[in-house]
Formats: sequence, C-alpha cells, structure tokens
Amino acid sequence: MFRKLLKYDIQAVFKYWWIAAVITPFVSLTAGAAIQVINVDYTSYGAIQTLATFLLVMCIFALVMFLTVSQILVFIRFYKNFFSDEGYLTFTLPVKKTDLINSKLLTSFIFNIASFAVLAVNVVIMLVVGVPEEFFDTRNWKILFDIIAELLREINFYGFSYVVLGILIFCALYIMQDLFLAVCITVGACITRKHKVLAAIGIYYGANTVLSFVIEIFSLTGIFSFVGMLSNVSEGVIELSIMLAMIIILSLLVLCVAGLYMLECYMLDRRLNLE
Repeated sequence: MFRKLLKYDIQAVFKYWWIAAVITPFVSLTAGAAIQVINVDYTSYGAIQTLATFLLVMCIFALVMFLTVSQILVFIRFYKNFFSDEGYLTFTLPVKKTDLINSKLLTSFIFNIASFAVLAVNVVIMLVVGVPEEFFDTRNWKILFDIIAELLREINFYGFSYVVLGILIFCALYIMQDLFLAVCITVGACITRKHKVLAAIGIYYGANTVLSFVIEIFSLTGIFSFVGMLSNVSEGVIELSIMLAMIIILSLLVLCVAGLYMLECYMLDRRLNLE
C-alpha cells in the first residue's frame, strides 16, 4: 500500500513539476546570452551591458527559485491530500498515518534531488552558451581534474569523515525543513476551521523567526566556544575536534527530526479536525 501512496504522490507532484523543469532551459539560454553580451566590449552602449547584467541576475534568481518549486508542490499536495475535501477519503484508507507522512517526505526528497539535477544541467547549458571557449577548452578541464585528483590523493580518514558527515548534515537539514513545514501546516489546520492556509503561513513565519533567532544565538555562542577550545589544543587534536563537533551537530539535527516527526504523528492522531 505504501508503494501505491508513493506512486500517487509522485504522479500528483510531477503533473506540474515537469512544466517548471521544461521552462528552465530557456532561462539558462537567456542567461548564457546575457553573459555573451556582458563579455563584449560595448564602449558606447554601456546601458546594454547594464540591462544584460540585470537580466542575468534575474535568470539566476529564477533558477535558484526552481529549487523551491518541488517543496511548494509537495506541500500543496500535502495540504490538499490531508486537509481539503480529499482528507475525508485519505484518512479512511486502511493505511497507517506514518505511511502517509513517510510518502510525502520521500516524495519531497525525490523531487529535491531531481531539482538539483535539473539545476546542474542548466548550469552546464548556461556555461556552454555564455562562455563556450572556456567550457570546451580541454586545458581548463585538465586543471579541474588535476585538482580533484590531488584532493582525492591527499584525503585522509578525517577528510573522508568530514565529507560523509557534511552530506548527512545536509540531508538532515532538508528533512527537518520538510517536517517543520508539515508541522506548521498541520497545526494551522488543527487550530482553525477557516483560513487554514493563512494560519499555517502565519505559524510558519512566526515559528521560523523565533527559531532562527534562538539558533543564531546558540550558533554564535557555540562558534566562539569552539574557536576558544581549538586555540588551547594541539594541532593533532584539531581534526578530531572538528569531527566531534560535526557529529554533535548531526545528533542534534536527528533529535529535532525525531521530535518533529512525533509531533506530526501526534497532531494527525489526536488533534485532527476535518469539519
């Protein structure tokens, strides 16, 4: 049953996601053309370069915003599937609520990866159009591959640990963000019968502002404490200290993910009101 839920969720999101994905190459082509204009020496037509620069900035902004498209579409699906008229049918299905939540989270993760892949392809398109000489110059690629090979040769146990922990921290942050959005939508739908979307948006921005302030304070305090600690240890212990700090960060993120997940399950089990 979980596979069917996941299939339906992916199909519902893909129905609109592919439209945005198809539009992005045209944005990349426009950005590449703007780079070409910027690189030309227009001594008498500086306004053209200014316009091209503005166009390039807007194209890059549009491509970056594409990364949020998958999240927006997933959580539109989340809201409609749980808290609109569809909710009456959804919660009568013979499935666990955890399966419903897991399906939405996995769908979000899949489309986040797909969006990053589309963005990477668009960066290549932009470079091919904007700077074809540099892109197709084999000497530049040789330098890049030499740098990567040198980094791989020099990497040790700690370097490998930093890469793995960094990837895990990145994934945990994305999952936590998705769960945070889900909890805000659920709380907004549970505390009010009307204007559920507005309530969810208000809760999200209010909670996000408070959490950002608290995290910033703790981050600054932790950074200063960590820097002070490193100044008092030997050089050989610094690598171990950095790895332990990353493990602590990852552990805290996992705890936050677990807490948000349990809160979401509790809200759907005990506080859900579809009237």
